[in-house]
Amino acid sequence: MLMKRPLRVVGLLLFSVQALLGLFLSPHYGEGWDDVYMLIYARNTWVAYKTLLTSGVWPGVTYLVLNLEFYGVWPWVLVVLLHQGLPFLHIIDVLHLVSWAFFLLATASLYALLRRWFSEEATLVATLLFATQPLLWGHGFINLKDTSTLATMLASLVLGLRFIDHLPQLVRNVFPEQVPSPVLRRRIPSNQRGMWGAGVLVAAIVALLLALGYGYLAWPSPAEFWYAELLRAHLVLTTALGVLTFLFGALGWTWWLQATPEEVAAFRDQLRGYGQLIRTLLRTPHFWAAALALGLAVSVRVSGWWVWLILWLLTWRKLRLQSLVPFVVLALVVLGVHYVTHPALVLRSPNRVLFFYGMSLRMASRFVWQGKVLFAGRFYASTELPAIYVPWLHVIQTTEPALLLLGLGVLAFLRGIGPTQARKVFALWYGVPVGLMVLRTPSLYDNARQVLFVLPGLYIPIAAAWEGVRGRLPGIVRGAALLLALMPGVLALVRLHPYQYVYYNALVGGVRGAFRRYEMDYWATSFREMARFLNRQPLKTPRIVVWEPVPPLADFLRPGLQVYSYREAEGLEPPFYLVVLTRYNADQCLHPDAPEIYRVERQGAVLSVLRYVEEPPSWERVRTCLP
Repeated sequence: MLMKRPLRVVGLLLFSVQALLGLFLSPHYGEGWDDVYMLIYARNTWVAYKTLLTSGVWPGVTYLVLNLEFYGVWPWVLVVLLHQGLPFLHIIDVLHLVSWAFFLLATASLYALLRRWFSEEATLVATLLFATQPLLWGHGFINLKDTSTLATMLASLVLGLRFIDHLPQLVRNVFPEQVPSPVLRRRIPSNQRGMWGAGVLVAAIVALLLALGYGYLAWPSPAEFWYAELLRAHLVLTTALGVLTFLFGALGWTWWLQATPEEVAAFRDQLRGYGQLIRTLLRTPHFWAAALALGLAVSVRVSGWWVWLILWLLTWRKLRLQSLVPFVVLALVVLGVHYVTHPALVLRSPNRVLFFYGMSLRMASRFVWQGKVLFAGRFYASTELPAIYVPWLHVIQTTEPALLLLGLGVLAFLRGIGPTQARKVFALWYGVPVGLMVLRTPSLYDNARQVLFVLPGLYIPIAAAWEGVRGRLPGIVRGAALLLALMPGVLALVRLHPYQYVYYNALVGGVRGAFRRYEMDYWATSFREMARFLNRQPLKTPRIVVWEPVPPLADFLRPGLQVYSYREAEGLEPPFYLVVLTRYNADQCLHPDAPEIYRVERQGAVLSVLRYVEEPPSWERVRTCLP
């Protein structure tokens, strides 16, 4: 007990330092590639909700980019609202603060999750390693999209686990014994099995025809189909729901026609019991905490439903079919929260909800991104990545001490050592998604930032590994080991600032060795540093051409400078300044002979380059050079 209290104090102090660092460091970070589009989306969303609340009319939301409606926006609305209270700050710095707040939420949630199974010391060590990972730290400032997904899913998992801790007792209060439904207890007589089989077959055929007819009648308008390949998701989802509905309906009707009075009475008693259970759930604070958190997580990304599935799988062994009703009620509340917090669903028909989920799931698995992905020195299409893409990135972008502890923890888990629930959560949170991505790599890019939410799962075996060595080493040795374990991450945080998300470990030669072999500043955050340099210089010409994108540079330049996109500047006569992101090795393609004025560089990796162009460009050469 005497040891726990100092550790908690140390943990709180470190967490406070982490929070304060966010306040001071947020202006150092640049703007992301598509932040401007998300902020416009958030402003339009806020105006639409205000109109609905004041006039009762839903005006809808205009999307600058058509696929934005499938992205969660409420974290970005927080940015817009906070900026109204802090107008003296640049809105991008407000975005960094909100994103950092989500990273703090993720850190606190991971601590609460690990504390369920491990000692205070092991929990603190694993959480410190998580909080000082350069990859996660960098994303914590610049990547509101995926950091909010990670944080809300992790927080909903913690609250969901607390809910399922109480769920068995709530069910036992209503059903003292685990009695299966009379529908499932009935054995089909051998002379009736043919009739049952024929009834199910007919129901399935009718359901298929009706679902196809529904899909045809409820076909979205051409304007909604900005991406033709996703059309199949709508029909598949409606067909599957139709088949299941009519299948269960046929089975239930067949049973009802043949049920005895005793079976009907038992079934009605069970229905009344489930009604009582639902009323109990709706009066339980743990249920509402889990449901609201999970609803907000789903509203950010539909991947939040994975937490719901994990919770159900963890509950199944204890409650079996009696877990069905509580989790259906939980799903309905989550869907309701998602419905009212996502502008693409507000006041829309059930068909529109099905369309939204079909499109979102299709985008999550096979979104065809038109760019190229640099991996191990080769450029790949986003749909043709090697099977090891995701796990290898997790290996080379995690600090070496964390990898060592991770290996020890995974070996212990494979041998059955460690808390059972911790091993299950690790397998479901990290193992299953990554395993599926190895078997069938989805469309990914930007170093798989879309699945950043699985990374906290790695710190479960890390905590288990420290728990295993805690009893074998004296305290002073463990303290020295902890300092050594944190040192690579902390040093990288300082040396790479503010581009920590380009971190790679010694397995690929560090950042220097990974340059031009793996992705670096794919979000162009280094353009803010480039803008600071340009603002201080007496420029020969006000014309600046950018490859690319334009907003992360233009939003920080002083007034009077003229900024052009390289893709739109064909025919522009020199002289002009050229700012080039080194993504796709564009700096080797675009005017490589022009004198270099400035470069943004960290540890041997060049992130962006400034050149002064005086000779007419060779546009044909540029087109054939870039991948």
